[in-house]
Amino acid sequence: MPEKRQIKGFLALTALALALFLIIFASGIIPRTRGLLVFILIGFVAQLVDGAIGMAYGVLSNSFLLSLGVPPAPASASIHTARIFTTFASGGSSF
Repeated sequence: MPEKRQIKGFLALTALALALFLIIFASGIIPRTRGLLVFILIGFVAQLVDGAIGMAYGVLSNSFLLSLGVPPAPASASIHTARIFTTFASGGSSF
């Protein structure tokens, strides 16, 4: 089980990343990357749920992307591509 210090550090880092994302997204500093930031936020939330309960990354990501109007084939392809990298990172941290 992780130590309380590790959990607090993870939560602080998560809050900082989310705050930076919201500042950039809300201010419109980078208008051309707004769509990319939405994809990153969706992946971040889905990965948090997946890490907490060990499932539902694809279901959440696909539901969000389809609700934003992304066609099914690109939504599925992007989810599977992202899943390769998240699985690699999880495996690397476990090694």
